[in-house]
Amino acid sequence: MEVENELYRNLVEIAKSEGYELEVTRVQRSENKILGSTVLAWLFTYRCANADIVHATAQVIAPVVFIRKPRRLIITVHDLAPMRYPFEIRDLSEKIQWILTPKALKKIDLIIAISEFTKKELMKMLNIEEEKIHVIYQGVNHSLYRWIWQKEYSKK
Repeated sequence: MEVENELYRNLVEIAKSEGYELEVTRVQRSENKILGSTVLAWLFTYRCANADIVHATAQVIAPVVFIRKPRRLIITVHDLAPMRYPFEIRDLSEKIQWILTPKALKKIDLIIAISEFTKKELMKMLNIEEEKIHVIYQGVNHSLYRWIWQKEYSKK
């Protein structure tokens, strides 16, 4: 959740500093164990209204395209490990998500991969065109996260 908060805060800050007049709204998954389930969230939570662009920060939200596709949908893909190791998935909702996610990713307008490896996996495993995938490495908020050795040496 912290990643999504950082992304939202920075997007709003950049838009304001660049003079854009954008309406940026958020849809967040419920903390409720039933409605927080992504499969139910596709039906009850993820409504796009009149948004020009929707960015989902996890690949398992991709199947929302089967229910309601926004004008433009961008998905960040972190990894495809559950496709390689489906026997590791225990939760029924998560199993459903990963059954639907591969076909849904093919319908997405733009995919952000967090690494070159993830991009190659998307191309190899799902046959997604390279032009549709952009690698953007994950950022780090250095005011929250520091190397342990930085703390030790900064005290001296």
